[in-house]
Parts: sequence; C-alpha cells; structure tokens
Amino acid sequence: NMNTIGFKKGTASFADTLYQTIGTNAGVSQVGLGMNVDNVAQVFTDVIAENAEKSLEAACLGTGASILEYTAGPVFMGESSRGSHEWLIEFEKEPDDLEKFTRILDETLKSVNSDYEAKRYKDINLVMPLVRSVPRGTFTRWLRSKNKLGGQNKVPRLSNTREFIEELYGFLVF
Repeated sequence: NMNTIGFKKGTASFADTLYQTIGTNAGVSQVGLGMNVDNVAQVFTDVIAENAEKSLEAACLGTGASILEYTAGPVFMGESSRGSHEWLIEFEKEPDDLEKFTRILDETLKSVNSDYEAKRYKDINLVMPLVRSVPRGTFTRWLRSKNKLGGQNKVPRLSNTREFIEELYGFLVF
C-alpha cells in the first residue's frame, strides 16, 4: 500500500486445502493432503512509530523546534496527483524554517525506511510530505470532544486513513 507510512510486514495463515477422512481401528480421523496460504495479514509494528519519532527528532534538532503533539496520515493519489503524507503538528516551539523541517523529516524517513525511500524516488509515487503547524490546543480540543482527555488516552500518531486529520481540521482555531 503506497499510502502507508513506514515499514510493513505480513503474517501468513495456512489452511488445509484437501483432507481425507479415514477409518482406523482407533476411529475416524482426518489426514491433510495439502496446505495453502489462507490469508496474509499486514502487521504494523512499532518500527513505524520509531521511524516517525527518529525523523521528527532529527527535524527538531535541525530547526530548533519542539513538538507537543502530532498525527500523520495519507494524501491519496488522484488522477492527476501523486500521493503524500500529511503531518499535523502542534509545536511547543515552532521550527526556524518549516520548509527545512519538512526536508529533514523527509530525508530522515528515507534514510531509516527503504520502503518509503523507494516510494519517494524521483517523486514517482510519493511527493514531499505536507507538514502543517496547527495552533496550540488543537489536539486537546479534539480529545475533549471525544471525551478522551486525560488518562491513558493518546493522540493517534500514524493512520492509514484521513479520519483523524479531517476531524482535526474542524478544531483549528487561528
């Protein structure tokens, strides 16, 4: 999936494709005569979040920024546009240069994730990420609206859908 941030791996499930029921002195049993892949489920591991955290840390170090909250999701390909990733970031301290922050984020993601790097190669599948600085309190207002402020509730960091990003747009106050 080209709109997925980070590393992906799969887990295969196997199923008998053919079995034979045989009668023995001990009773009836089934003997498998073959196997087939039943399902390959994608497994999204902490590697995704680790790659994002390393890349954000590098961008912060390179631009003097400090992050309070963030989330990221896909910008899907269209008939006349390529895909990307959109990052909504609430900064404690804004970067000196948001374009530089975005370049460092992109370059670091490419260096820690070969799948991302391949998709970014010459902007063939993915273009430079979109990084948007959101006003302070945006994520707090969003969590409060969901009755999830405090405790173990956290902002979803990375998503394969635009659900959280689109919801957060409704809480932007400039």
